[in-house]
This record gives sequence, C-alpha cells and structure tokens, in this order.
Amino acid sequence: MTESEPMMDNSEEEELDRKSLINSPNSGDILNPLDIITALFLCSDAFVQQEISLKMSMCQFSVPLLLLNCDTQQCTLMLWAMRDIVKKYRPQSLSQSKGFIEDRIVLSELPVISFVRLGECSLSKSEILNKLLSNSQQYHDTFVHHDMEGGDSPRKISDGLTEITWYLPCGNKNMDIFSEPVAIANLRGDIASFETQFSFLFKTSAAVYVFFDDLNSGCRRLTNQHHKAQ
Repeated sequence: MTESEPMMDNSEEEELDRKSLINSPNSGDILNPLDIITALFLCSDAFVQQEISLKMSMCQFSVPLLLLNCDTQQCTLMLWAMRDIVKKYRPQSLSQSKGFIEDRIVLSELPVISFVRLGECSLSKSEILNKLLSNSQQYHDTFVHHDMEGGDSPRKISDGLTEITWYLPCGNKNMDIFSEPVAIANLRGDIASFETQFSFLFKTSAAVYVFFDDLNSGCRRLTNQHHKAQ
C-alpha cells in the first residue's frame, strides 16, 4: 500500500463486507425471506414465536400455520403461536347496525380456503393471492413472491411451510372484496413432496384451489384424497 492510499480500520472493513454481501449481484448470496422466517421460528421458543406472529399479523403479513423442520421432517401446527392475535371486523350482516366482531383469531370459526401447487406452475400463486386480497385503492404484499427482493432466491429450508392470513371485511360494500371473513392458507412447494400438509389442508378447508400446468401426472393424487373440501 502506498502512502497516498488511506488505511481503513477493522470496523470500516466489516461495514464494506456487509454492504458487498447485501449488494452482491449473485442471487445465491441473497437469502429468500421465507427461509429467514422459517429459521427465526425454528430457532425461537414458544413465547418468541408468539411475539413474532403477533407483530407479523399487525403488519398484515401472513404467519406460519404449519411449520416444517427440514432436519427432522416434523410438522408443527402453530396455533399456540397465534393465540394472542386479535382481529376486529364487520361482516355485511352488521353493516346497518355499525356493530363489529372482535375475537382471538384462533377461536373464530372462519372458513379456510387453501391454495396449493401441483408440479411446476408458470403462474405465481402468492402474487395472485396478494392481488386478490388487495382492494383497488391499495396493493399489499401479504405473501412473499418472486418479484419481491430476495423472493426469486432458491428456497433452502422453507418448502413445506404453510402460511395463513385472514381477510376481514369492514362493512363497506364499495371496499370489501368478500362480504364475510375468511382465512387463506398457502402451502409452499409441490404437494407431491408434502403430503402431510396437503392432507391436513384438504381435511380442514372449505375449498382448495390447485395451481398446475400439467394435471395428468398428478390427477390420481387429487382424486384419492378423502376430504370435505371442494
């Protein structure tokens, strides 16, 4: 190093290293947000999971419903982590009286509509859900999708994660997409690889929407399910 070149201390070098990692054009250096969420929940105890779920819900992000540990292949139903989430809504039946319903979401008997993928699919299931759940005045990314920062990075530990969010009407016909409240579940990954999650959703959902490009290879997998869902 010549005398004219400035010297950097260790803290400056570490800062440059962090910036170069964040700004790296190599997508392999960028973590998928779903992997970060999965890692946080797997590394947290029940009380921290509860706090994270509450904060995510307050920010209108989906929260884990079925959490898969890719090392043990154990799948956990995250109802306890959602026990402090309280939602307030006004169905169309209460629009005249200006009343509303407020309750813990895990105690509310809301119909669940599930969305899954079979094989490869050229459409972004999560992006479509975001558009479906956003009103005409404001778009919101409830589910992570490929056009978000890091969303196109390969998922390493979050396939098999099932997320849930809730659409809650406000009683205004001009704004409400649905007149009644509904829970929306979204399974990440191919249902051919995650039959436990797929079977759970078929048994607990009022309806299941399947995204696919080619149905022939997986038609039997759908028709063999014993379920109540449409």
